[in-house]
Amino acid sequence: ARPAASSLASRQDHDVTREVAWARPVSRQHAAIPRHRGDGAGVHPSLECVSHALLAKGETTLGEKKLQEATGIFAGMRAAGDTGEATALGLALAAFTRYAAWGPSGSPGTKPGDLDEAAALLRPMVRSGKASRQVQLTYADILNYLSHQQLDKAQAIALCDESRAITAALGARELKDLTAASIYADTADSESRHALQAGRVEDAAQLSAE
Repeated sequence: ARPAASSLASRQDHDVTREVAWARPVSRQHAAIPRHRGDGAGVHPSLECVSHALLAKGETTLGEKKLQEATGIFAGMRAAGDTGEATALGLALAAFTRYAAWGPSGSPGTKPGDLDEAAALLRPMVRSGKASRQVQLTYADILNYLSHQQLDKAQAIALCDESRAITAALGARELKDLTAASIYADTADSESRHALQAGRVEDAAQLSAE
């Protein structure tokens, strides 16, 4: 159960960061990884799934090596003119894995701008209204993590609002899509914390109940 706003109010910023640094199951983050045909068919999902598991266990050297390999494959495909959804999703997930495994701070292989770049890859597709469910879910999840990197809490809240709107449209609130519901709940919890830090106690209490 999520804590009420009154108990949240007593927490310090570093406690908030520590408590939201969770590691999600491999299945949620990687069920949507595209399987390309042609050269390397079937390799990409394995690379990223293994990397997620390794990073989650703290085996960062091997995990980072595999993530760099996956990033190189997808980046090469995109540079060669493949601007399709599957390639964009794979490239975004290659960056997002470092956060999905370690939490908002990311693994030792992260660099500034990783989440911004991942979100930018998927944003046009999502806002076009033509993105697949997998792209929408991944984008919504990325926005949640990205919200924790914002110094401006109003911007953090805006990112969470966008994420929750996406997952709500996929049936999160009615539990029609359990993955969407999971992301929605996590994001509502994040937004509650951002609202509390911005002094919006009533909003924080309402969000913490979702």
